[in-house]
Amino acid sequence: MDALPHAVEAYIGHCTNQETRTLARDAVKLIWDNIEKAYRNGADRSARANMLTASHKAGRVFSKSYVGYIYAVPHSLGGQYNIPHGSANAVLLPIVLEAHGSIIHKSCTSWLSLPACLGCRFLPRGRRKTHPGVCYLNQQMQIPAFLSGIQKADTPRMASSPPKKPTRFT
Repeated sequence: MDALPHAVEAYIGHCTNQETRTLARDAVKLIWDNIEKAYRNGADRSARANMLTASHKAGRVFSKSYVGYIYAVPHSLGGQYNIPHGSANAVLLPIVLEAHGSIIHKSCTSWLSLPACLGCRFLPRGRRKTHPGVCYLNQQMQIPAFLSGIQKADTPRMASSPPKKPTRFT
């Protein structure tokens, strides 16, 4: 589930081009068509090969495009609470997509199968509602809807930039 949020977020970001959009679309499609098969049957070589290809494409696209909250927040959560990066990404994907709302409407509708693939539907005036798709996929793979144990008091420290250290080249 780590590659899916990376591909989606790179696709909806502001620094995309034809190559990154194509890679992101390909990655999302491969993931959506194969992740549950690979999860249910680890011996399914075809599903695993497709997931490896999708992960590679998602890695290429997010290294060429900017990603945002779905990618960044799990780093803080992992450092603070020891939550695995991929698990946090999977939990945050539907939450952040919902929060982005109409901001991603234009990006997603430029490739009409993206919202359908992610189980999203667009409502009037660009308001988007997460449909059961991504949440259902998370449920099928026993990924929780929310991360437990997060303390509001820890938020300012996790949100702040780390102290700047001088870089030394030797």
